[in-house]
Amino acid sequence: MFIKHQGVLERRNYVDRDGEPRVMESMGFILSDGVDTFYAEMTGKDAAGCGTLALDALYLAQTTMDVSSWETQNHTTAYMTRIRINRLRKFG
Repeated sequence: MFIKHQGVLERRNYVDRDGEPRVMESMGFILSDGVDTFYAEMTGKDAAGCGTLALDALYLAQTTMDVSSWETQNHTTAYMTRIRINRLRKFG
């Protein structure tokens, strides 16, 4: 994969299921394999420790994808695929 865009590290406060305050760290990427281009997100310590990556380098990306659905106002089902980056390392 090539990195077409690397977003900034974002930190969002939230409250977990036990009522404890937590901070979620995330960084968005636009990745391309030369044919397909997609948005993926890195989270947690990986995102916090990522730093700035080279846009002209080739990377190996391990991702996880999941799909969610919901009913629209028109009573049709809409879908969204979320892609998470589990591992991103320079090729070679």
